[in-house]
Amino acid sequence: MDSKKVGLDCLYYEISMWAETFRFLNNPNNKLSQFEKNALLELFLLHSRNLIDFLENNGKPDDIRCSDFDISKKKVKLPSQNSKNKIQKFLSHLTWERVDKPSPSWDTPEIKQAITTELQSSLNALSDNYFPTKGERNRDDFNKLLIKIDPTA
Repeated sequence: MDSKKVGLDCLYYEISMWAETFRFLNNPNNKLSQFEKNALLELFLLHSRNLIDFLENNGKPDDIRCSDFDISKKKVKLPSQNSKNKIQKFLSHLTWERVDKPSPSWDTPEIKQAITTELQSSLNALSDNYFPTKGERNRDDFNKLLIKIDPTA
């Protein structure tokens, strides 16, 4: 049980990085250079992909997945132009598709909403036995990350 509690702390980190990069990237009060915008977008998409893999129960056997916590796998409904495959082709891998096709226009609010919906459902399905986590986090700590995602908050 302790290793699963540590695994949830890793999930907490993933959600917090995802939420904070979204907030910072989408805050109209932030004056960002193009380099900063690109870096934040790439971080947001990287953490999005990791969360999608967790929720959809994908990955390698040593990856932390929802099934490790007896949660049913989800299907994250991303905008069609912003599929996980597009994230992989234009961010995670050096591909010829980057050369041959224009980069997608990333709809970060829609990506955030699709993932948030499935994360909330999954977090609510977690057994109370997993809390507090090894890092002393409870279910509310996870849910606060999802609520705090407003870019102007």
